[in-house]
Amino acid sequence: ETRKEYNLKIRVPAQNFDHLLDTISAGAEKIDAKNISITDITTNYIDAKTRLDNKKLLENRYNQLLAKATKISDLLEIENKLTEIRSDIESAQGQLNYMNKQVAYSSLDVTFYTKTLAQDNGNTFGYRFKNALSSSWDLLQSLFFGIIAFWPFILIGVIIVYLFLKRRKKQLIIPTSPTSPLAKSELQ
Repeated sequence: ETRKEYNLKIRVPAQNFDHLLDTISAGAEKIDAKNISITDITTNYIDAKTRLDNKKLLENRYNQLLAKATKISDLLEIENKLTEIRSDIESAQGQLNYMNKQVAYSSLDVTFYTKTLAQDNGNTFGYRFKNALSSSWDLLQSLFFGIIAFWPFILIGVIIVYLFLKRRKKQLIIPTSPTSPLAKSELQ
């Protein structure tokens, strides 16, 4: 028996979450586990919204002070404060936007698997043919690597046979000189 497992992370509009969950559940043969968790971000959202509103009010007050300021030092100090406040406003607005997107979509993590029974096709022609080819290929590879493993011994053997044959050939060749009996018989 083999098992293939798949993992999906689905982001779905919040209003379609229940429908999608029901559809997936209906298509499953068996559900091993089903966990639904909800994170309440109401407190964080209200806190971020309140901070944003307060920073905007503070920005308005500093803008009013900026309009009334006459000294350059006061103008510079107010501008620095406004820069800090605007940075805080952008940060708080970014948090609110992120939370709005998180609330607008729900995340669904789905893990599912399929089980298949291993089939024994040992008696079919195709299965036996494939195994025969595979075995032949394995044997050919083993033979090749065996020869590579023994090549130094094969090389030494070839050199010994070569030297032996060369020496034997030298012994069979008899030098002919005019004083040798063989040479005399050839002359007559």
